[in-house]
Amino acid sequence: LGLLTGVLLIFGYITSMALYSYTFSVHFLFFLNIEYNYFLIILIVIFLFTIFILLNLKGVKESAQIQNLLVLVKVIILIVFCVFGIRFALQDINQMTINIGLNLETSGNINFPGIILGSSLIIVSYQGFQLITYASYEMEDKKGGLKMMKWSLIISMIIYCFVALSAVAVIGVSGLIGDGPHDAEIAIGNAALNFLGKYGMLIVLIGVLLSTASALNATLLGSSRLTYMMSMDKILPKSLSKISKNKVPYVAILVIGFLSVILTILTRGAQSIAGIAAFIFAQIFFIINFANYKARRETKSNFIIPLIGMSLSALFFIILIIYSIFFIKYELVSIISMIIIECLSWFFVFHINNKNNDNK
Repeated sequence: LGLLTGVLLIFGYITSMALYSYTFSVHFLFFLNIEYNYFLIILIVIFLFTIFILLNLKGVKESAQIQNLLVLVKVIILIVFCVFGIRFALQDINQMTINIGLNLETSGNINFPGIILGSSLIIVSYQGFQLITYASYEMEDKKGGLKMMKWSLIISMIIYCFVALSAVAVIGVSGLIGDGPHDAEIAIGNAALNFLGKYGMLIVLIGVLLSTASALNATLLGSSRLTYMMSMDKILPKSLSKISKNKVPYVAILVIGFLSVILTILTRGAQSIAGIAAFIFAQIFFIINFANYKARRETKSNFIIPLIGMSLSALFFIILIIYSIFFIKYELVSIISMIIIECLSWFFVFHINNKNNDNK
């Protein structure tokens, strides 16, 4: 299970970066008031990865400095979005209750299957918290860094909830989804337009761009370190553990970045990419909770929490499989990608186990 988790994590991070780069590109076109164009999306994706690959090749210190700046600015912008959004929504309490489904007349129209599906897709948002641990050997203060991870989890969850609440309270679910095929991908910008005006919307879009860019940078940093460590443990090819003069795993960075670009080009949409990523992380979170349950005596942890985590992860995994079969049949690339990733993951596990048995 440890080997499977490691391999799945790398595929999951590759998919996550594809999601971040695609989302960045769509919002960048929207920011420039340019109509959706898939060719331009790909050019922006390639340019974005080139910048962050070069940044990560320079060293972890330079990457961390840029990351801190991006995160600081985006958090400030998101807090402004939440404050002004909720303030605007409270001006018409009745409309706000209708938008968020608390009105007695509209509460019966709440799409509970959609909420469950959304929950299964959004778990990919929590994959970033593991990334900190992969760079722990480069930290000057490991204990302090890992302690701050707990606070970052709490703060991020609060921001997630308030951003979602603000957006839904202002224009409702149907307003966020929109009429066009790509309206849902720029939902936050459309919501901001209602209560911040054109210039406020542009500021929020900058926040979205910084958010996706910083997520991509952090994932590239963490996933390359994970790839490097697995290569050092002879799980992945030895060439992936090569270190540059700046003491960074440059081969791992280049390979991870290249695979993410290819996946972005093939999947052609945020929903399909998010589906693949959620499919992977549902398995990972199930395994992690299972491991925590098995080690509950050693870790002195409450066994109920990992049991809940296992149950929900298994439920989300089943939901995603059913959803993929019945609702995104036309997106064959997504389903094929899921199958290929799953087969490759198990192939690596069996290959490594057989190799280890032969060495014995």
